[in-house]
Amino acid sequence: MPVNTTGSYWHIRWFTPTVEVPLCGHATLACAAVIHREFSPSSWPITFESASGQLTIDIDDDAFILDFPANVAVPGGMPEALGTEIEECLTTEDFYLMSVPEETAVRTLCPDFSKIVSLTEDSIIVTAPGESVDFVSRFFGPGVGIDEDPVTGAAHCVLTPYWSKRLGKNKLKAR
Repeated sequence: MPVNTTGSYWHIRWFTPTVEVPLCGHATLACAAVIHREFSPSSWPITFESASGQLTIDIDDDAFILDFPANVAVPGGMPEALGTEIEECLTTEDFYLMSVPEETAVRTLCPDFSKIVSLTEDSIIVTAPGESVDFVSRFFGPGVGIDEDPVTGAAHCVLTPYWSKRLGKNKLKAR
């Protein structure tokens, strides 16, 4: 399908320095801001067709609202690569989700990126209950060219359903 440059339907792709990835929340929001400012300020909501399916963005005052897809993790394992106690290991098509006992373990984690990339091409999300928020997390993706990403929308597509179910909450605060 040809790329649309007007209206409310667009195609989008994302790349790290080494590979194409199925979702990038920040880049999607930035693209929506450019479309709003430069191409079609009155065509809202807009829809992006992507490797993650359709992503819809709307505007509420000055806020862009992106409806992220849920990516539910299932039980799966991985050899120890993080050097810390893992309470639970789950997996999706692209990520490992590893839960550790406490926030301090997430903050102080010093993974060996060369060891991780030798074990898997998948990215690793490490998470724990938060001390002042519902949960904390870090994202490691050396197999996709990003040793650590400080915040990633794709990871939160996994984290949100996980913590929503674990805490029995529909609104979550994360760090």
